[in-house]
Amino acid sequence: EMARRLLQRNIKVDRFISSAANRALTTARLMMEEMKMSDKKVIVMPELYHAPPSVILSSIQQCDDRLNTIAVVCHNPGITLFANMIQGLRIDNVPTCGVLALKTAVKEWKQVLIENLVFDFFDYPKNVINRPLACPVAKRKREAYARFIPIYREDLPFDNTTNYEMFRCRST
Repeated sequence: EMARRLLQRNIKVDRFISSAANRALTTARLMMEEMKMSDKKVIVMPELYHAPPSVILSSIQQCDDRLNTIAVVCHNPGITLFANMIQGLRIDNVPTCGVLALKTAVKEWKQVLIENLVFDFFDYPKNVINRPLACPVAKRKREAYARFIPIYREDLPFDNTTNYEMFRCRST
């Protein structure tokens, strides 16, 4: 369901970056399958397992500049702490399969800083306001899913108020 919601927003992920945890890898693979991605490679970064915000940011900064949209699949409490570092954003908890979308106008991933990330949207499976269909994730075992962050770049004039970049789903 969460992949369909991203597609409804015209977000097409170029590459998934995931913790080595089985639930995170399962989430990444299910998202790629639902998004009908032709290149089903997942970049596995073991350091994302229970990573603090600094490691999450570093994983983003290491991305290949040929990618415009990435999704980082990782865990709490790191993802919620990361979310709350974004200016003006306060989220009590990024739930399982929760999606935190951010944007930035940087030209290279290594230029991404907390200061140049801007909140786009936050969604999660039990969010009935934005949910047009029943969520199939609820019918599966909860422990098989992680949270994730898709991150996308747009050609925007760069300033500290209009930056776009990251979407994330974290795992428990």
